[in-house]
Amino acid sequence: MQHDKLFNSILIKKAFYYAAEKHDGQYRKGTKTPFFVHPSLVALGVSEYTNNENTIVAAVLHDVIEDCEVSTEELSNEFNKEISKIVKCLSLPQINKREKKEWRNRKKRYIELITNASEDVLLIVAVDKMFNMKTYFNYAITKNIKMLNKLFSGTVGDYLWYYGEIAKVIDSKLGNHPVTKDYNDMLQYFTNILKN
Repeated sequence: MQHDKLFNSILIKKAFYYAAEKHDGQYRKGTKTPFFVHPSLVALGVSEYTNNENTIVAAVLHDVIEDCEVSTEELSNEFNKEISKIVKCLSLPQINKREKKEWRNRKKRYIELITNASEDVLLIVAVDKMFNMKTYFNYAITKNIKMLNKLFSGTVGDYLWYYGEIAKVIDSKLGNHPVTKDYNDMLQYFTNILKN
């Protein structure tokens, strides 16, 4: 979907306003950047690969269940059941403090969550993780280890493993989709830098 058409969609506009309100007061880890910038960028990234309005809306909303205590019922009522279903498939259930410390187990749960996901869900996963990959690995490349350890639980090796496992799911489910190549190219780029 061309970006001028993207912003003319009433449903997509509604999603941007809704997500901005729900994420109000939240910030990206370790920054003063409003968190809402992230789902906005993910939605714009997803729109490079699909014209599906529901998928783009779900990309805008992809963190509201997990981070804003929004229910699937609320999303169904505000938008539609398809959007609610996609966002639910992107959301891990709430975890307790002990589980929050078990980084690898949480990531394994997420990988299990997306293993049998639809193409729409995996497209959002791929774009979302590409943005997250850039953030994490750019900290690692600049050797800002103190900030890296403060903001993130896993090590560089942990994250290379995690994004590699996601690549396997994307490869097996999306095959020759353009996002598959883009995701793998980015992962390979960072792997080459960080392992040398």
